[in-house]
Amino acid sequence: VRAVSDVLGLEKPNPRIFEWALAQAGCEPGEALMVGDRIDNDVRPARRLGMKTLWLVLDAAARGWFPQDEFERAYAASVAEANYTD
Repeated sequence: VRAVSDVLGLEKPNPRIFEWALAQAGCEPGEALMVGDRIDNDVRPARRLGMKTLWLVLDAAARGWFPQDEFERAYAASVAEANYTD
């Protein structure tokens, strides 16, 4: 199930978007897997509802974003250092 914010008028991390997706799939939270690339908008709210989660760790280049100044380069470096998967 894909939930498109602009179509539904709901945005993550609003739990209603996850609840809508669960209803569309006809399953309970423990039977669902949320795949997302953001901890704050994808993983945490889905886990709060009891969903299983898969965090996709993507670097800035994989997202199509390339730092333009020193601040953005420092930010990208700090995010790269913090990203890891178990």
